[in-house]
Amino acid sequence: MKKTLIVFAFVSVGFVLIQSCGTTKEVVENNPSSVCKSDINVTYAQIQPIIEAKCTRCHNASKKNSIGDFTSFQGLKPYLENGQFEKLVLIKKTMPKGGDDLSVEELGKIECWKANGYKN
Repeated sequence: MKKTLIVFAFVSVGFVLIQSCGTTKEVVENNPSSVCKSDINVTYAQIQPIIEAKCTRCHNASKKNSIGDFTSFQGLKPYLENGQFEKLVLIKKTMPKGGDDLSVEELGKIECWKANGYKN
């Protein structure tokens, strides 16, 4: 009985250890900031194509009920400063809407931009 209990304990611990290990892809998907190196100086010029492709369809001056005009850095800046952009894009990941999800690479680049102070 004691031998069976010891074997069961080793098998259980081994199973828990194996299950707790995630792949690198899972770590990156759950934490895009893990791909951001502090020496990467991301600016708006590098982020602008992402914003244009994923955000300006809804966030622009020509939309009647648009919240914000993200077609320029100046239009986006208030949402960077008040934390709404970070909250909805990086934390809650509820933006962009309409099935136009950001890729892991895009999220990582935006995370780097945030880490570098949302430089213009």
